[in-house]
Amino acid sequence: MSKDGKKVTCPTEIQNIITKHLKSKFRDECTEDIQPSSGQPRALNPISEKEVRQSTKQLNNGGAPGEDNICNEYLKFAPEILDNQIAMIINKTFENHEDLDINNGILVALTKPGKPKGPPHKICALLRC
Repeated sequence: MSKDGKKVTCPTEIQNIITKHLKSKFRDECTEDIQPSSGQPRALNPISEKEVRQSTKQLNNGGAPGEDNICNEYLKFAPEILDNQIAMIINKTFENHEDLDINNGILVALTKPGKPKGPPHKICALLRC
């Protein structure tokens, strides 16, 4: 619903209303975003193939794939030769101060059944696997 009580049907307008609502609830305008590291790269203990294997074995089955269309089972049951490639990619990412682009999600606003229309009553975050 718009401020004047009219039903909003335009997807862009709906998105703008929800975005404004979420910013008012979860965004503190007085704080600054954390900027990516810009210092000199430094040596870290590299991630090993064994650590990759241990981590992938702990992934839950049945989750939806992320934007890359790779579901957890692909990683969990992949041949061990893939562990070396994954470790190499992650280690290079840290060495070069590149963004991993993980833990991003899409916020979806849901109105609980039986509740009046208006600002969303429940926010669901769709996260990448």
